[in-house]
Amino acid sequence: MTRRTKRFSIAGGILAVLLVLYTLGGFFGVPWITQAYVLPGLSGYLNGEIRAGDVTCNPFTLRLELDDIAIVDRDDKPVVTVDKLVANAGLASVWRLELYLQQLTLDRPHVNVIIKPDGESNIEDLVEPAVELWAIILRSPRVTLDLADVNDASADFTDLTLDPQFHHKVSDLDFHLTDFSTRPDQHNPYSFTASTGDGESIAWKGSLTFNPLSSHGEFTITGIDL
Repeated sequence: MTRRTKRFSIAGGILAVLLVLYTLGGFFGVPWITQAYVLPGLSGYLNGEIRAGDVTCNPFTLRLELDDIAIVDRDDKPVVTVDKLVANAGLASVWRLELYLQQLTLDRPHVNVIIKPDGESNIEDLVEPAVELWAIILRSPRVTLDLADVNDASADFTDLTLDPQFHHKVSDLDFHLTDFSTRPDQHNPYSFTASTGDGESIAWKGSLTFNPLSSHGEFTITGIDL
């Protein structure tokens, strides 16, 4: 075996080992890190906990899936649930030096909003410590997202300050955001639609600015029986 052949053999062996490590790290390491460190770390910014059932990752398609997500409050009651979250990353993240996502999809998320007798909502209590997380996000590297989809979402709203108690449910919520970026003053087009079981519908179409956080557009309400 010549010296050149030996070098090629060594290089091929190193590449094979790196490929195996990358494959194992993607299929098994990323889900474990997500469950053991990422979700508990994010939970530290809440008065509650973020949980997920199955976490899968395909390192070759850069696809991450989380099933049966639940965000519970300090009393272990679910505030937000999501059937499935899918994130497709792009290789452009490497040379763009930013987090680049081709698509982010949430299927059948549900939010349970409760106004307590003291007037404070369970959402406020849950996210109160998250102000620090928001500051970290604003200081983080730029994030670019081609498409975000929220499909078949629903929400329950309960007001315990009223007598009798008020309860209402909104379903068929859809949210679509395109060409999103956290660059300052970047206008990101998006649309939002929702409906209730009584035939009422709400729609919003406009643009969202992340830094500073603002939104403008057209708001439409139809089907309300006054």
